[in-house]
Amino acid sequence: MLSGDGPLTTDSKLLTELAAVFEVDPSFLLDWDDPQLPARILAQRELVQTLRRNKLTRVAARSLGPLTPESLQAISQMIDSQMARDFGSE
Repeated sequence: MLSGDGPLTTDSKLLTELAAVFEVDPSFLLDWDDPQLPARILAQRELVQTLRRNKLTRVAARSLGPLTPESLQAISQMIDSQMARDFGSE
């Protein structure tokens, strides 16, 4: 689940219960394919998944200030690309 993939990331019962614990609407965790979800949230999620997939634990993204969804996606792509060059993955 930490990597952002695997069976637990789509387990609706688990996600519904987590939403209850954190007192958020379950749709926040369940409806990632919803076209109404703001692009910035989707881009942030993609960046987090990229960081976790590449086992990066420290990134000073906050120091960059507010980023557009396009910038967040570009950072994700650069990380994946560099990791592929360095380690031959993906």
